Order: sequence, then C-alpha cells, then structure tokens
Amino acid sequence: MGENPTRQMLQPEAGRNAQQAVNEVQDTLYHGHPEVVDADVADYFGSIPHAELMRSLARRIVDGRVLHLIKMWLECAVEDTDDKGRKRRTTEAKDSGRGIPQGSPISPLQANLYMRRFVLGWKKLGLEESLGSRIVTYADDRAPRRREGVFMN
Repeated sequence: MGENPTRQMLQPEAGRNAQQAVNEVQDTLYHGHPEVVDADVADYFGSIPHAELMRSLARRIVDGRVLHLIKMWLECAVEDTDDKGRKRRTTEAKDSGRGIPQGSPISPLQANLYMRRFVLGWKKLGLEESLGSRIVTYADDRAPRRREGVFMN
C-alpha cells in the first residue's frame, strides 16, 4: 500500500475516481493478490462520531474558525422531502453526535480523514504484512486483497 495510506482513498483534488480504484484492484490481482474481499461499512457516513472526526481534523487544521465552521456544518439541520412532497427537518446528527451529510462537497474529505484511522490501524497491527494484504479504498468502500492461502477473518 506504500507509505501514504491516504493514497488509496478518494482524493478529488488528485482526480482519483471510482474507475481508478477498480484499476488498482485489477492491477494487484495480476501481481500476486488473486483474492479480493469486498467490504462495505453499513451507514458509514451516518455513523462517523463528530468528536473523533473533529479531533482528526484538528490535527490537520490549525485555524479555529475553519474548525468551528466544520462543526457547524456537522450539526446543522437537514431537510428532506418525502415521496409525497412533504418537507421534513431533522437534527439527528446534532442530537446523536454522529453522521456527516451525504452529498455535501466536504463529506468525502471528512469520510476519508476518518477512514484513514482504519487504514493506519490495519498497518499498525501488522495485518498488511502478516496477511500479505493490501487495502484499496474508495469513499466508504474498501477491498482488502490477500495472497492466496493466507487466512483472513
């Protein structure tokens, strides 16, 4: 996976797209990782804890005004329209302290910063080496790949 785990993630500023993630998986299939495990985190965007995300962001952003703006973004009310055209407002994310708005321009970046913790943990625990595995992530999807015959649970 290289030294920079964020290289494997959605990076709009670098122009990475879903096809590039698929190409990377395909490339590693041909280079010694013939097995793919496709994993999807259920309700990933809705499950990200605000406090931990803000701690991750604070390690990278020094301007308190920007952090405050992001916190306000996380806690703002969300308006939905149901199938009958009725509008509904919810403050569920603020009330629960979890979740980032899907579809907002900043959500992929927030999700990737939080996902980076998983990727770093995978490496720190030595799973990359002990399982002969690599992780390719794109947004909230990941595809751990391992060398044939190595058990993964």
